[in-house]
Amino acid sequence: MPSYTVTVATGSQLFAGTDDYIYLSLVGSAGCSEKHLLDKPFYNDFERGAVDSYNVIVDDELGDIQLIRIEKRKYWFHDDWYLKYITLKTPCGDYIEFPCYRWISGEREIVLRDGRAKLACDDQSHILKQHRRKELETRQKQYRWMEWTPGFPLSIDAKCHKDLPRDIQFDSEKGVDFVLNYCKAMENLFINHFMHMFQSSWSDFSDFEKIFCRISNTISEQVMKHWQEDVMFGYQFLNGCNPVLIQRCTKLPENLPVTTEMVECSLERQLTLEQEVELGNIFIVDFKLLDGIDVNKTDPCTLQFLAAPICLLYKNLANKIVPIAIQVG
Repeated sequence: MPSYTVTVATGSQLFAGTDDYIYLSLVGSAGCSEKHLLDKPFYNDFERGAVDSYNVIVDDELGDIQLIRIEKRKYWFHDDWYLKYITLKTPCGDYIEFPCYRWISGEREIVLRDGRAKLACDDQSHILKQHRRKELETRQKQYRWMEWTPGFPLSIDAKCHKDLPRDIQFDSEKGVDFVLNYCKAMENLFINHFMHMFQSSWSDFSDFEKIFCRISNTISEQVMKHWQEDVMFGYQFLNGCNPVLIQRCTKLPENLPVTTEMVECSLERQLTLEQEVELGNIFIVDFKLLDGIDVNKTDPCTLQFLAAPICLLYKNLANKIVPIAIQVG
């Protein structure tokens, strides 16, 4: 009978482990397995930070595994569980990973699909199409937006941190780290000087350093040291709030008169700009949707400006995205 090796990874957050019963069933192109209790004798399963493996034997051939179902049932009382991922080794020796990275609360069942990135048009089977539709409906109910004015989103529909969906809240360690860093910053600063800087305009970037230099945070320190470097610019763009605006440039736009001579110092392959475009190494970000929008005029004493920039990004030999040209308007 076919045998699968199931590896279950529990999160390392506080209280991420569980003592509840965990059942697993496999959904394949040729059928669905029975529920299997994931339990090893004389062993405490699903402890915080643990990676546990189990053999699951099924009666019939399941075909290509498309989904897995995880069902949690209470042991003594409801015990929440943070599931990171499940890896499945098939009888053929293939490995399939099913990411989760969320809390499973109470008695409930969740359905996971493999972690390979696919568009809706790639879902050929009815099972996968139905799963995508249900997942989308669930997230639309979970993530709702308040409006600033009709037609303009303001923020997620939550009045306080506890109203946010649990999976996007800071975990307990992150919350403690945030509070400690805040207290440390306030302790190290002269409050009068701190307030004065917030009540007057900053003159240069050294004013930021006076506020933030004493906060011990690896990411903040890294950004402060390297914020002027092109690699950091590209990193922040890819990890910022609008990475989906980046598009592969197939033709240089007419309203961006950039030549090879202007950017040849940044082109590492000793090719022309047009050749780099043909090879797919040039990307473009066009903020034309900002053109013509009125700036904020709530403070008549402070002039504000809004640009509609165009930025060319280049994938260099180190496979990093860096800017090579920015046009402000």
